[in-house]
Amino acid sequence: FRLTLSTLETYIDLKKAGYAVDESKMMQAAQYIFNYINYPRTNYRISSEDVITSSYVLSRMANKEQFASPVVRAKLVAYASDNQLVHRSLSTPALAYLSILSAQEGFGIRTTSRLFAEFENRSNIDARGTTVNMNPDAPSRFTENAIVNTALALKAFSEAKRDTPLLEGYLRAMKTGKARDGGWGSTYNTILV
Repeated sequence: FRLTLSTLETYIDLKKAGYAVDESKMMQAAQYIFNYINYPRTNYRISSEDVITSSYVLSRMANKEQFASPVVRAKLVAYASDNQLVHRSLSTPALAYLSILSAQEGFGIRTTSRLFAEFENRSNIDARGTTVNMNPDAPSRFTENAIVNTALALKAFSEAKRDTPLLEGYLRAMKTGKARDGGWGSTYNTILV
């Protein structure tokens, strides 16, 4: 499942960058992800992080309406409204994706504002800029670090067209975190940034 999800996200990025992508493979992967989160096997419980990440990736598809699901939307709204889940259980990447979905899908101003306020609660300000820390309570499947989390926070604020006094610090942290070779410490970090 997670490999297919990563592959689909790569297909979407390649297509947006102008590369030729096999549409049938892209649709096949999207349909698999859609089925996985909408029709789970009875012996397997899908995590909130899987539902959030899958929904975000499917929302990036050109034909995203085909993959809209009222059941999944209800789950996302419930996750976004659950203070305990947001504060204690969500990784920062999942928080970023849920914040973007909340702003795009209209989960409510109060809910969306609370999600974005969580970024401010997780922020660490120092001389190099403002970074977003990982949630120590979250059993994350993501590779979290300050660069990835800060890049995703910037992406969330940017895609939602939201403002915060911390944006300048986030940008400064990204600039000071860049290595001499033009990357951000690892291939994963560089791709995400």
